Amino acid sequence: MASKTHQMASPHIPGPSKDTHLTDWNRCNICQTVTDENLQCPAESKRTDEGAGYIRFSENLARFHELDSIPVALDIRRFDEGNGVRATLEERQAK
Repeated sequence: MASKTHQMASPHIPGPSKDTHLTDWNRCNICQTVTDENLQCPAESKRTDEGAGYIRFSENLARFHELDSIPVALDIRRFDEGNGVRATLEERQAK
């Protein structure tokens, strides 16, 4: 099994555009980096707590936003296409 790598995002590097049509939902939904790694899709999880990954991500994103402390340059509006962050992530099967 190949080991996973993590990339630290810099708050000084602009994040992806807020425009949802510019978001490639097959890439990492945060950094949009092209990688050969298999990304995890919570929608494909076999866990009994279905959707837990999207729930946790949307809750944490909202908390960081409230604190004005999102750790990367990121426009959270691109995660909400009108029905909330969780709904957008689930619909798009975000990774």
